[in-house]
Amino acid sequence: MMTFAKRMLGSLRGRKTQLALAVRLAVAAVAAYAIARALHLMLPLWAVLTSLIVTQMSVGRSLKATRDYMLGTVGGAVYGGAIAMLIPHSGEGGLLALLVLAVASMAFIGAINPSLSAATVTAVIVLLVPAMNHANPLDSTIDRLFEVTVGALTGLVVSFLVLPSRAVSQIRINAAQLLELLAAAFAELLAGLTRGLDPCIESRMVSARRWPASMRPVWKPSRGAVDIQPVDAALQAYAAEVASLRARA
Repeated sequence: MMTFAKRMLGSLRGRKTQLALAVRLAVAAVAAYAIARALHLMLPLWAVLTSLIVTQMSVGRSLKATRDYMLGTVGGAVYGGAIAMLIPHSGEGGLLALLVLAVASMAFIGAINPSLSAATVTAVIVLLVPAMNHANPLDSTIDRLFEVTVGALTGLVVSFLVLPSRAVSQIRINAAQLLELLAAAFAELLAGLTRGLDPCIESRMVSARRWPASMRPVWKPSRGAVDIQPVDAALQAYAAEVASLRARA
């Protein structure tokens, strides 16, 4: 049991960035729901979902997600509310016609500019929620904007205050992992050179000698001793760089 606990603890220590993101998402969801309930918003669900969408791995990505989602939401809400109020419709047929108009136009704009992809969903919500709740389209538009604003601001504040993660530190961690993989690859290469050729490779090279001269490989392996000093120096340099990156991360 103690061994399993130590392994789990070691695994969590190696996943600090992912664990911090999970904590931020949980805090953002709870805070957005509490604020939405305190403000008596009609659908606190959208505040919670928005907070989860804008809470990203790093602060910079959270800022970009908040900007894109808010632009798409405002555009979709204004467009959906405008066509719902300005185009007369009654019954299921008229609502379906407005739905086609809203989805087709917003999807086209979202395909041109991916940062406005949230506009399609928002326009559909603004159109359908009043039909289900027998509410005013203008009230639905205002409620949707308030819900998304609460969720976006909550997610953004949580990204800044709760275990904030910078993109620079993530780059350093990823670079350290890459250098570790390269060092392991060099170690395997060195071990293979000192052990000699694999029997499978040896058989392929013997058969390759029977090829015509124009088709033979240019590379010819050396069966002599291998100078491992340059490889050792490279491994030591990689180890020092890994230690430096981990210390700064």
